[in-house]
Amino acid sequence: MKNVPDCPKTDRLDSVWLAKLAERGMLRGAFALPKPVRELRDLTRTRAVLTHGRTELAPL
Repeated sequence: MKNVPDCPKTDRLDSVWLAKLAERGMLRGAFALPKPVRELRDLTRTRAVLTHGRTELAPL
């Protein structure tokens, strides 16, 4: 969501505004990646974290 100038921004006001947009059908659905792609990304992220942790502990 973009910030609208001259309009106070609070979580409560944002949620009311989003609810109004949703009931009027003005919101698009969120894009979700296919499950195989999500799983591959999770594995890649986990591998990167483990590799980083291993190199931190490696002796000089």
